[in-house]
Amino acid sequence: MSEIIHEQVFRPLGFFESNWYAHKHDKLVEVILRDGGDVNWKTSDSTEGDKANMYVSARELAFWGYFHLKQGKIDGKQIVPKEIIQLATSVQSPSEIEQDLPQNGFLWFVKIYLLRNLK
Repeated sequence: MSEIIHEQVFRPLGFFESNWYAHKHDKLVEVILRDGGDVNWKTSDSTEGDKANMYVSARELAFWGYFHLKQGKIDGKQIVPKEIIQLATSVQSPSEIEQDLPQNGFLWFVKIYLLRNLK
């Protein structure tokens, strides 16, 4: 996954600050705070693009969002097929998952869980 994304997406977009990390270090900030008791959150040493350990700079994240808004087309060139962008940004989580939990697309949380009991 990592190789394909680097070759077909990151390089054409000029992304050189995004990657997958194997070990946490001072230059990386965790943006998803993990609940230590949640067995579903695991740290991985894999840099193959198959785990939730991708990092991205703020600059590239902003452009990544813009790229999705433009349906994968930049400067008149379709980098990623529009259909793939639509799949990535629509819910792909199994329907059996409780609807109040986060729902995922491909490489995106597309529905963040709702906070209950807000007053």
